[in-house]
Amino acid sequence: MITGIVDQVNNQVVLVVIDNFGSIELPRKAFPAGIREGEAIRIEITIDQQATERRQADIASIQDRLRKRT
Repeated sequence: MITGIVDQVNNQVVLVVIDNFGSIELPRKAFPAGIREGEAIRIEITIDQQATERRQADIASIQDRLRKRT
């Protein structure tokens, strides 16, 4: 799990200072309503297996089409 502090909030972007790393800008819509500067947050990263499989299938399809051109 990643932890950090909200450094800045504007209409579209939230700047988060990540502990022992640096900072990252994330879309405002990814945060709960009312997020404020100075709040501590946790970011959890999960793998979206369905999205991964769809993208892999899309890539394979493109590769097949390109191979057929030559």
